[in-house]
Amino acid sequence: MKSGDMMALAVSVAGGRLIVDHERSLANLKAAHVMQSKVETLESSLSLREAITTFANSHHRGFPVLNNGRLVGIITQTDLALAQAKNLQGDTPISEIMTPDPVTIAAQA
Repeated sequence: MKSGDMMALAVSVAGGRLIVDHERSLANLKAAHVMQSKVETLESSLSLREAITTFANSHHRGFPVLNNGRLVGIITQTDLALAQAKNLQGDTPISEIMTPDPVTIAAQA
């Protein structure tokens, strides 16, 4: 199965009941089949002010944060709200308010 292909569910009818064989239909499902390949990211040096503007102009609720092309964290709308509640300055880098070291999974997992 290639990325973007639809996966068929194994479905049958027994005694008037619809039966879905999840084990067989999901056995070959990989992260690559359901993940987005083009992801908008923010740089860790971006200021809080710039991040707020980016969120305001986007439908996203969170962004991966990169430092020199390497994933170092994630920032969400909740992080921004907490930063504002703490009255942090607009020039505060998002590296200071992001959630560091997000859990990741390989595309072929």
